[in-house]
Amino acid sequence: MFIDASKEFTPGKNQNILSAAHIDRIANAHQARADADKFAHVAAAAEIVENDFNLNIPRYVDTFEEPEPIAIVAVQAEIEQFEAELAEVRGKMAEIMKEMLREQRRGCRQGRGQRDALRGRTARAPYGDL
Repeated sequence: MFIDASKEFTPGKNQNILSAAHIDRIANAHQARADADKFAHVAAAAEIVENDFNLNIPRYVDTFEEPEPIAIVAVQAEIEQFEAELAEVRGKMAEIMKEMLREQRRGCRQGRGQRDALRGRTARAPYGDL
């Protein structure tokens, strides 16, 4: 008898926990000695021989679950929406950067004017009162 109880636990911080319900399910499957879909399998000796005496649980208990199909059309529409939003955000960012550059240039011009004014004052009064 093979039982795949790998999902029968409650996650814990440092250690996972087997609840009474988990233990009961495992014990009941063992006592019933019957196949349970994606949980338990009673293997005959011939089946074990056929598997070269490999006792790995996944060889006997198939737990594979088919993934949900992907709605390609919906995903493509979502991607196009994200790309449109991204283009809009990039446009806004470009405007913000242009405005920042304009302000920086204005500040440089004003700073240059102030610097030149100070130079003019210092040229007139090299040791004097600023």
